[in-house]
Amino acid sequence: MLPENCTLVFDNAEITSALDKLAIGLNQQLKNETPVVLCVMQGGLVFSGHLIPRLQCMLEIDYIHATRYDNKTSGGDLVWKAYPVTSLTERTVLILDDILDEGQTLQSIVKYCELQGASKIISAVLLRKNHGRCVDEKLTDNIALNVEDRYVFGFPIISAEVPDAVSIAFMITPAPGAIPSGVGIVMSGLVPRKGTP
Repeated sequence: MLPENCTLVFDNAEITSALDKLAIGLNQQLKNETPVVLCVMQGGLVFSGHLIPRLQCMLEIDYIHATRYDNKTSGGDLVWKAYPVTSLTERTVLILDDILDEGQTLQSIVKYCELQGASKIISAVLLRKNHGRCVDEKLTDNIALNVEDRYVFGFPIISAEVPDAVSIAFMITPAPGAIPSGVGIVMSGLVPRKGTP
């Protein structure tokens, strides 16, 4: 059961299929490469965890934490919270983020990687919002799924409190019996079903 005022956009089968297709393209781009994979925290964490096992190259995993949202439903100024410890100099870098919205965060991370001396930068996102306001439509060609311009959640880590403004949800539906009765799952966050404690 979905939280109140929410709509299922993509189910588990659709997401799994999209990730498989995304991985095929990335594996072609990363052939003969040993990239540093940068997970963009926090939203990119679960996406990275599902995508990285599908990659067929040797790689190093690190993270970067730059955010405009900081657990809010709309973006503000970019805040840098953590930088990777792995040297990016003369390295291929694969940036993994959950949502490409207006693109300021991804654009800033790409610039950071360039300044650190990365020799090649590839990025991939789980979702791209279709609205025409992205700072650069060429930021990435590696997009698993496209979604309308609405507030979406589910693959990023979320709290159990669902904002009143939610009108669309991005959720994974679990297999029958995979979770206890009376509990709904929104990827990495559990949301109690209506009427349960």
